[in-house]
Amino acid sequence: MQELEDILNTLNPAHAEATAFLRNLNNVNARSTVRLHSLCNRPAAQAVEDMASSIANIIHSSYQVALKICNTKTVSPDHNHYNPRSVSKKRCSLIKKLGHIKTIQAQLNSSTACPEDSVATVLEHNKENQPLCKAIIDLTHLKRDSPLHQQLEELYSSTKESINFMDETCNKERNTLSRKKQKNSSMSIPSKHIRKSLKTKMHNLEQACRLCGTLKQTSLKLSLINMLRLMENTSQ
Repeated sequence: MQELEDILNTLNPAHAEATAFLRNLNNVNARSTVRLHSLCNRPAAQAVEDMASSIANIIHSSYQVALKICNTKTVSPDHNHYNPRSVSKKRCSLIKKLGHIKTIQAQLNSSTACPEDSVATVLEHNKENQPLCKAIIDLTHLKRDSPLHQQLEELYSSTKESINFMDETCNKERNTLSRKKQKNSSMSIPSKHIRKSLKTKMHNLEQACRLCGTLKQTSLKLSLINMLRLMENTSQ
């Protein structure tokens, strides 16, 4: 807020001075070129550059704050649906966690660890394997007195379910957007299909009239043909 107030305190006098300068040009011959050399007791060009830089910094800061606070929805130029930034980051975190669990399980399967060993026991037996111990400790949801293998399997399943749920939600939104886009597209150009259908019907009716062998078409046939033509014209 203080930065914004400082910029306003600079912009308002500069705007008033520049406006007064332009107003005075109304009484000056247009053939003579007059430049604004000084603005707020500073070189005009440098003053404008500094004010523009300050405004750009505020806009950038406001944009970053808005991304963190406000709910955002990304829409691409090709109208494909993408996950919001928060959802995408959460999914990447879950994928990373899934790989983390797989790595621990692979190392435990290759060792002589018993499936019933608790977290504390596994850490005690693998003191020399610091990467494995660190990987287990990083999983903060594990209970030290419960079997490690069982907890890893449950954690793996719950993480996998979370990822699948996020993917299903994303696919539903994509399908909804695709149906809406297709509906809008079909509503915007329905006349093309209607004209083609009416043209075919009108041609078939005229052919039927000729096959009847009557040179003078009845009023009913004429009215039907005129109605089809009218419908074709109104659909264009």
